[in-house]
Amino acid sequence: MKVYQLTTVSISSMTFFLGWFLLKRGFPIFTPFIILCIIETVLLFALIYQAKVEGITYGIYAVRVLKPCCIYALFTINLSFTIKTLINNWFVSLILSELFIVICIFIIGLTKNEKEMLITKIKDRMAK
Repeated sequence: MKVYQLTTVSISSMTFFLGWFLLKRGFPIFTPFIILCIIETVLLFALIYQAKVEGITYGIYAVRVLKPCCIYALFTINLSFTIKTLINNWFVSLILSELFIVICIFIIGLTKNEKEMLITKIKDRMAK
């Protein structure tokens, strides 16, 4: 996984530098977007390959990753929109939205083991 992460971060960072280089050379303004699409497609294939190497099936990936991400995204988008609609002060609505997003990440996005590990790390930090 370490090699995979290093590779994907390296490839992702190329988007900015390659886009900047091509814009300086006179390419159209939409060039960075095209580069981003190409790089993200390459990264998708790298993810699929890595999943096969790790023995992760599409069903496992869908249940453990995609389902919580979709639930989280729908919930936080609706929650943030509701907060923004009810509260006129942009700073207060921003703070409340961020607070609720962190809570949603904890409740929806983390497994039981990850929650326990996070709570333990927070308690250890507070004890110091």
